Amino acid sequence: RGHDGEPETVAPFTGRVASAAFAENSCELTIVTERAALEAQIPGLLYQLPCPRVPYSPGCGVDRTAYAVPGTLASVSGRSISASAFASHADGYFNGGWVEGGGASRLVLRHVGASLELSMAPPGGWGAGLALIGYPGCDGTESCCATRFNNLINHLGFARIPGAAANPFGTGGI
Repeated sequence: RGHDGEPETVAPFTGRVASAAFAENSCELTIVTERAALEAQIPGLLYQLPCPRVPYSPGCGVDRTAYAVPGTLASVSGRSISASAFASHADGYFNGGWVEGGGASRLVLRHVGASLELSMAPPGGWGAGLALIGYPGCDGTESCCATRFNNLINHLGFARIPGAAANPFGTGGI
């Protein structure tokens, strides 16, 4: 919109034409705002090898409190933390899980013994003696879902689909 002779214009609407219906001498347009695109659901689940569900999410159905591992922070070094409670589980148990403490949480990239390597440095308030809770991760395989969480019924991966060589569309989900 603008006024004749003035350089300033204002766009009263931005969006797209969703459909058009033609009659004798008219055309009825249905338009959708750009905001509607933000309200649209993201694409659904993919047909892929690993389970696409986030551990402990409603679709996964596992109760995270049943798998919580409480511990006391012994040391912090860069992105790594250590707590003896984590050593009571096999290496890799916390990979892809997270650890919470002092009102903050961090993703666990790697678990070896009592040490967890985090995705980013722990908050400044994390130090020896802080109470932590670790939650094990899941690699999305049927094996992990079945043996670690006894939750194969909610596994949504497709372990027996052909490999990437047989997929004409490339690697990843179809």
